[in-house]
Amino acid sequence: MAQVVLQLAFLGALAACGDDPGTGSDSLSPGSGDVPITSKAIAAVTLEHVPHTPHVFTTSTDKEDPDGMVGADLRYDPTGESDGGLLRVVVSPTLEEDPCGEHTDGCERRQVEGGELVVVWQLEEPEEDGGFLAVVMLREDEVVYAYNAAETITKDPRDMELRFPVELLEEIVTDQRLGLTTSQAAVDAGEQIPCWRGGLGGPCEDGGPLPDESGS
Repeated sequence: MAQVVLQLAFLGALAACGDDPGTGSDSLSPGSGDVPITSKAIAAVTLEHVPHTPHVFTTSTDKEDPDGMVGADLRYDPTGESDGGLLRVVVSPTLEEDPCGEHTDGCERRQVEGGELVVVWQLEEPEEDGGFLAVVMLREDEVVYAYNAAETITKDPRDMELRFPVELLEEIVTDQRLGLTTSQAAVDAGEQIPCWRGGLGGPCEDGGPLPDESGS
């Protein structure tokens, strides 16, 4: 797996509903904290912004990824032939390369409170992959990014009607609870996710079925 430094690139290659119980808007206190963040906490915070019940996994890492990188993968509409569309949210201490790199078709960056916000995308390659959209929040001592490979990017995504649009990804990465540390409430809420998979295709920790996306 490629480094988080441009997981935008590796995820570009990778790109080929009811309310979630226990992670609603009343379950997490606002603001950051001093508790080390977990994959489950990232998922819990993200689920406040995307009120669908996904299949939720730990983002896989390897020795090439920065120490301290933590992420959650949310999969939508899986089928027997597909793992489903991917929404990935990652927190990392570093981003070693400029996110506006050679593997992108568009990039916008602007200063916001707390750092620099970067919107970057790659257009689809018909019959190859669907492209991607990512929003990166560059803070002084950490990076948060949200990556949408669940939809086909046919043009500037700021002009598209998407399930996970630019504005939504910006809300996610600027959420103060997403950082290398977070609140105890966020960590506790992550532990309440009804069925968690440690990695793609792994068993639920409690041995139970994945949540029903229909909400039934």
